[in-house]
Amino acid sequence: MKNIFRLFLVFCLCSPILAWSQDGSFTASVSSNTVAIDEQFQISFTLNVSGKSFQPPSFDDFMILSGPNQSQSMQFVNGNMTQSLSFTYYLQPKAAGTFKIGSASVQTGSKVLKTNAITITVGKGNNKSQSNGKEESVSDQISKNLFIKSFVSKTNVYRGEGITVTYKLCTRIDIVDFNLNKMPMLDGFWSQDLDGPKELKLHPETINGVQYNVAEIKKTILFPQRAGTLQIDKMEAQTVVRVRSQRKARNNDPFGDFFDDPFFGGNVQDIKHTVSSEPVKITVKPLPDNAPPSFSGAVGNFTLEAFLDKTTTKANEPVTLKIKISGKGNLKLIDPVTLQLPPDIETYDPKINDNIAVTVDGVKGTRTFEYLLIPRRAGTFKINALDFSFFNLSKNRYETLQSSEFQLKVEKGSGSESSIGAGGSDKADLQLLGNDIRYINTSNLTVHPQGDFFFGSTLFYSLLMAPLLGFVGFLFLNKKQEKDAADVSGVKSRKATKIAKAKLAGAAKLLKESNHSKVYEEILRAMWGYVSDKYSIPAGQLNKDNVRSIFASKNKSVDTVEAFLAVIDECEFARYSPSASMSNAEQVYEKSVAIITKIEQ
Repeated sequence: MKNIFRLFLVFCLCSPILAWSQDGSFTASVSSNTVAIDEQFQISFTLNVSGKSFQPPSFDDFMILSGPNQSQSMQFVNGNMTQSLSFTYYLQPKAAGTFKIGSASVQTGSKVLKTNAITITVGKGNNKSQSNGKEESVSDQISKNLFIKSFVSKTNVYRGEGITVTYKLCTRIDIVDFNLNKMPMLDGFWSQDLDGPKELKLHPETINGVQYNVAEIKKTILFPQRAGTLQIDKMEAQTVVRVRSQRKARNNDPFGDFFDDPFFGGNVQDIKHTVSSEPVKITVKPLPDNAPPSFSGAVGNFTLEAFLDKTTTKANEPVTLKIKISGKGNLKLIDPVTLQLPPDIETYDPKINDNIAVTVDGVKGTRTFEYLLIPRRAGTFKINALDFSFFNLSKNRYETLQSSEFQLKVEKGSGSESSIGAGGSDKADLQLLGNDIRYINTSNLTVHPQGDFFFGSTLFYSLLMAPLLGFVGFLFLNKKQEKDAADVSGVKSRKATKIAKAKLAGAAKLLKESNHSKVYEEILRAMWGYVSDKYSIPAGQLNKDNVRSIFASKNKSVDTVEAFLAVIDECEFARYSPSASMSNAEQVYEKSVAIITKIEQ
């Protein structure tokens, strides 16, 4: 054991000259990039590979209070060892203004690595003092060391172009508890969340020259639905941070200010603190005006495939036409392709199948539309080529894809065809079978008064008119059904309650299975889907303001509107707050059923 300990000690002492990974990094970070003229700050240069000949940058605009102080760290993660070497200086500005600290350099093998330059803003007064001379509050100091930052992949995009928004928690202090209490409003966007971490995992990251412990909270892909300036609202969370009570600074100690704050020395205290991100403005450009007729809003890069499951069939037997759109972009917002069919072929609304993945690189996969075609008579029919247009972001222009034409051969079926006239008949002439002499009727005769016959009676004429009245009624009902079927929004509105209750039944099943993470998602889909179907509003245009205005126009009470939106808020909040999802799932489900029932009444 002594020999093992000696070997380990020698290894630690000699580690700076070990051959570490050649793909190393050399970074610079500061404790704060905004300081007062009489305030000290810390700058560190960190190397994660072996190196020599360290050359610091010029510190002509600063007094060097201490440094370079060399430190070394070693970590073992999953059996892999990582090491880092840091050179730290404590500096104080000589004057107010904006100063740039240049790059430090170090030699690693045959390469010379350089750090990033850092800009320091120096104020005239004490950075801990406010304009009224009072000492900066603990809350203000926490806000400088703990915040949520939203990182947006692009801030200038086309309508329908996807952007990735990543929310990160940045901290330089200890966090005891963290709970999201307000999700960002995304008015004007259609959003798709990526699978995020179930718990916060902190890792070091340098932001604006300052090193923080950073954890990813949420990552979302947004598709703007209208042109103009849109805003991604702030995300808000409630935290509990652990700080230490202040103590008096040490006299004649150049590092006294480092210890005279809530984060060093003294007694430990837990403080509740609300942390939030800053809103982000997104500039959305309209798409060009020269859109082709077959363009319905698809933005990205796509391919088109179309095929029939068979090219020979019989009258009144169905054929399936599949249209497959693949690629990367706003796939879930692509509308069904318009078909141009011969008048003797009937079709219905397509069945939509999605195989779509939401990744860091964007939304990609396939969307397939399945159309059921029913030819009503025999013959050979031509199905014209299908057109699908989209705006290609890489080329900044519209492109139109076209499928091949289809020939469908329809043979005569076993049943009657709809094109056959009502006057035709294949029946043989009726023949009177039997003898030419009738047998004598030996049964009891029914005697009627003279002139009282069935022929000419009220019942006779009623039965005579019944087929005609039934035929007229049939034509009326058939016409009404065709009209109702053509009114897509009306069909959705009439079936809105049924569809919503079906979705809520799915939520009830998930609730019994204790699958709380999916219950809220199913309820959310039911609530938004109900409003979309009931009032014929596309899902991409739905937001809380629309709901308020729609319900107001339908004379719904304010209490009803707010109860509906409260269920929406609870579902959205619970999807990202595990502590809430376990306790309120059943109550939220009961509220959703009650509010939809109340609206229908």
